[in-house]
Amino acid sequence: MPESRAAEENKLKVFISYSRKDLAFAQLLVAALEARGLAPSIDTRDLPDLEDWRRELHFIRNSDTVLFIVSPRSVGSSVCAWEVSQVAAFKKRLAPIVLERVDDDKIPQEIAKINYLFFDPPNDFEEQANRLAKALLTDAAICCPVPISNTYAASSVSSSWDGGRIVGGFSR
Repeated sequence: MPESRAAEENKLKVFISYSRKDLAFAQLLVAALEARGLAPSIDTRDLPDLEDWRRELHFIRNSDTVLFIVSPRSVGSSVCAWEVSQVAAFKKRLAPIVLERVDDDKIPQEIAKINYLFFDPPNDFEEQANRLAKALLTDAAICCPVPISNTYAASSVSSSWDGGRIVGGFSR
């Protein structure tokens, strides 16, 4: 197996859940995560044209973490709500980051119970992206203490993790 392919398979897989109205930020986040050695997937790039959008389920199932971009648009989106329900069904790790603040009573319980990382002003995007990557990689070692390249073992361990905590210094 070529070294670059092996390196790619060892990367933490992160699916980005977001409202299409927040696409510009989601694309910045994808680039930032790739620059930090993670393997993000996003529907606009990774889902083939004219494909049933519910094939995103494949991305959720194969991810180590689902990153949920919190905004008024995402918490009001039926598609985002479906994605969060799939995260819960597959017992995947959910990592919410805040693009825009939303009243606590409007945030689904599955998201509200996890500490957020804030990307809204006055927070610096690059600094927060560093904190996010560090937290995702730190948590992967805790929830999935097997090499990510061992796809069967990693998916079996990560799919049974209950998402009990985020240890990367996230704060509300």
